[in-house]
Amino acid sequence: MNHSFLLFFLFSAFVWTACSSGDDKSPETTPADQSISEQVDALIDADKYEEALDLLNSEVETPEIVALKEKTHLNYGIYTVYQSDPSAMRENANKGLREFIAVLTINPQNQKARSEIDQIVGIYKSMNRAPEPDVAESLKAFGYEF
Repeated sequence: MNHSFLLFFLFSAFVWTACSSGDDKSPETTPADQSISEQVDALIDADKYEEALDLLNSEVETPEIVALKEKTHLNYGIYTVYQSDPSAMRENANKGLREFIAVLTINPQNQKARSEIDQIVGIYKSMNRAPEPDVAESLKAFGYEF
C-alpha cells in the first residue's frame, strides 16, 4: 500500500510539473528581452496581428521594421481570408484584400500577395461582382480593373 501511494504521488507530481511547465514565464522569454522580430513572430503565431502592427508602428521605421510590416500584413491577409468566420466571406475577402494592398504598397513585387489577390479577384469576376469600392479603387494602382 505504501508503494502504491508513493507511485501515485510521484506520477501526480510528474503530471503536474509537465502540465504547468508551459505556463512558466521565465525571465529570458519576456518581451523586453526579445528582439522586435521575435516579438512580432510570437504575435503572428498567436494570430494577434493588430498588436503586431501597433508594436511595429511604434518603432522607428528601419528596413527591418518595414520588412516585418510586410510580413505581418501578408500573414494577416491570409488569416483573414482563410481562417476567419466563413459566414462573413465577403467582409473577410475585402479585409484580406486591404491587407494584401498594404503588402504591395510596401513591396509591389511581393508575389504571394499578388497571387492571393489574383485568386480573390478571380472569384469576384466569376460571380460578376467587385470588391467594395475603396478596395477596387486601391487595386487599380496595382493593375487590377473591375
